[in-house]
Amino acid sequence: MHPRIICETRQIIAYPPKLPFEKSLSTGQLPSDWKYGTIMAIYKKGAKSEAGNYRPVSLTSVICKTLESIISEHTMEHAFVEK
Repeated sequence: MHPRIICETRQIIAYPPKLPFEKSLSTGQLPSDWKYGTIMAIYKKGAKSEAGNYRPVSLTSVICKTLESIISEHTMEHAFVEK
């Protein structure tokens, strides 16, 4: 699903991703579909015929990135809480 669709419909679609998020957090495992990415070669500069002028980019699951972002935000909140 495209990230913009998720962002624009987040109030409507918040519940369905909640279920795999909770299961993933409680079991400590990610669904197998979330672990795979598509590797794309992105052109940097120079001659397009040279392999060294490309960099690899991994296109991964948007839902998995969302969960990673949530975990990161909560981790950072707890790491920098003043006591």
